[in-house]
Amino acid sequence: QLGPNKFKTMLVLIGLLYGVLSCVEYSGALAIPLFTNAKINVGGGDTRSGFIAEPRGSFQGDSWSSNYRPGFYVIGTTNQEVYQSQKVSALPILGFLSWNIPVVPGNYTVTLLVAELSPNVNINDRAMNVTINDVNYGTIDAKVGSRFSFLFARSYTFFNVEVTDFNLRILLQSAEGSTLGPMLNGFMFEQDSSPINVAPLPSWSVLDTELPSPRFEFCGVEFMDRIVILGGRSSSRFTSVEVYNPSNNSWRTLPGPSFPSPDHLQCAVDGSRIVVGGGYSGGRFPLSKPMQYVYAYSPRKNLFESITEFPPSRIRGNTGVAVHRGKWYFVNGNTAGHGQGLSTISNFFDCYDPVADQWSTLPNSPTPRDHAGALVVGDTLFVCGGQRGGSVKYWTDFLNTIDYYDFQRGIWMQLDELLSAAHPGSHPAMLPNGYITIAGGEYNNISYAATHFVDPLNGVIPTTTSLNFDRHGCPLVSCGEEIYILGGASSRPSLKGKDNSLVTAVEVLSSNRNLLCGANPSFDSYWDF
Repeated sequence: QLGPNKFKTMLVLIGLLYGVLSCVEYSGALAIPLFTNAKINVGGGDTRSGFIAEPRGSFQGDSWSSNYRPGFYVIGTTNQEVYQSQKVSALPILGFLSWNIPVVPGNYTVTLLVAELSPNVNINDRAMNVTINDVNYGTIDAKVGSRFSFLFARSYTFFNVEVTDFNLRILLQSAEGSTLGPMLNGFMFEQDSSPINVAPLPSWSVLDTELPSPRFEFCGVEFMDRIVILGGRSSSRFTSVEVYNPSNNSWRTLPGPSFPSPDHLQCAVDGSRIVVGGGYSGGRFPLSKPMQYVYAYSPRKNLFESITEFPPSRIRGNTGVAVHRGKWYFVNGNTAGHGQGLSTISNFFDCYDPVADQWSTLPNSPTPRDHAGALVVGDTLFVCGGQRGGSVKYWTDFLNTIDYYDFQRGIWMQLDELLSAAHPGSHPAMLPNGYITIAGGEYNNISYAATHFVDPLNGVIPTTTSLNFDRHGCPLVSCGEEIYILGGASSRPSLKGKDNSLVTAVEVLSSNRNLLCGANPSFDSYWDF
C-alpha cells in the first residue's frame, strides 16, 4: 500500500453510513476503507444494534451455508438479529471459514460471537480452532449446558492481536475430534489506544556477494524462502535461473527456459510455482516481440510449463504481473517494444483464472504505461511509475503517477500525489511496516539511485535514502524482513543513445536483520535436489 505532497484527506463514507463503524481519515492511497473498529454480522445484514453485513469480498469458506432462525430466542444477549443467523461449514474435518478485513495497523481486541442453533448437539461436537493473523488462539465451542440447551449466546475475546500488514485475518477450522463443521454468528474488533511502534526507515547496504550472471530487464521473486531471478537481457539470448540464499550468502544456478530469454517482465508467485508471462521474448531492440504464452515455472521440477496464451487482441510485453487469491493479473504493457508510437502503449487489465482456464477482461487502468511495476497489498493492486515506451522520445516520456485497483469494488483510481522520480524499469516491494518501496530506474538515458517510501495513510515519506549503485531494469524483492535489489544496468548517454554497464552488486534494505531470508529450515527440503 503506497506516494513530495500529502494525499488529499478523505473521510471514508462507510463510517458515516453505519454509525458504529469507525474508519480512519486517510490519504487516498487506498480506495477501500481501513477500519479501526467494527461489528460484523456474518450471517445477515445490518442490524438495529449497530452490526453491519460483512464487507463484500472479505469472506471465504468451504462448503458453507447460512443458517437463519428468526423464530428462536437466544438466551443471554440483546443482539437477537446477530445470534439468530450464522455461517456454517458442512465439512467436519476439512471445513473452514475465514475473513480478511482491511484495517489500520495496530493492536486489536477481537471478539467472536457464537450460538448453537441446531438441537441435539453435544459439547465438543462443534469445537473450532481459532487462528487470527497467523497466531493460534486454541479451541472454542459454541455449546454450553446440557444436550438440549442449545440457544445460548457465547463470546470469546482475544487481546493484543497485532496487525502490521493492513489485514485482520480470522480463520476458523474444525478441531480434532469434532463431528460438525465450524460456524460463526458475528465478530467485533477495536483498535487498542496504544498503536504499534513503526520501525524507522531503513537504509541500503551492499552485501559481500555478486550476481553470478549479470543481466537487466529481468524478474525476481521470493519463492520458498529464497530469491529466484530469471530472464533478462545479457550477452546471451538464453539465461540461467539464479537462486540466492541470503542466510548463508550462497548462489545456485539452474537451467533457464528453452525459449529465448524473456525480458522486460515481472513475475509473481502462485503457491508452488512462479508465473512467467507478459514480457518480451525474441525480436531485436527496439522491435521487441511480446510473449504469447504464459508459463508456470517450478524450480524443483526444472519445468517451464506453458499454461495459457494471451487472447490475440491482448498480447503485449512489459506488463505488470500480480497474483491475487489464486488468479493471475496482467496490467498495462506495450505491443511493439520501444518508440513505435503512442498507440502501442496499453492500459489493458486482464485476469486469468488457472483453475477455470479462463481469461477475463477487466476495466482499463487510468494510465497507459509500460516499464512499470505492479504490487498487490491486501485487496488493492498498485501500479507505480514507468514510462510511455511507445513515444518517439520514450527515454524522457516518464510517468510519476500511481494507479490503484480495488479488487473488492472493481474500480480503478489514482493517487493525488506524484513520485519525484518515475522509476521506469523498477518493480516495487513492501517492507514489514507496510511501506511500499521503489528504487532505481532511469530518465534521459541516465540511471539513478533514488528511493521512495510510500505510507498508504500519510503519503510519501521524505527521505534521503538512496541506493549505493544507480541502476535500472531490476526488481525489488521482499524476503524475510528485508528488501533486496540485485543486478540491473547502470546507464549513461552515448553516441549510440546510451551505454548500459551491467551491475553485479547486491544491496539489502533492512533496519534489523533478525529474520533473515533463507533462514527458515522448513523450506530446506524443497531445495534438496
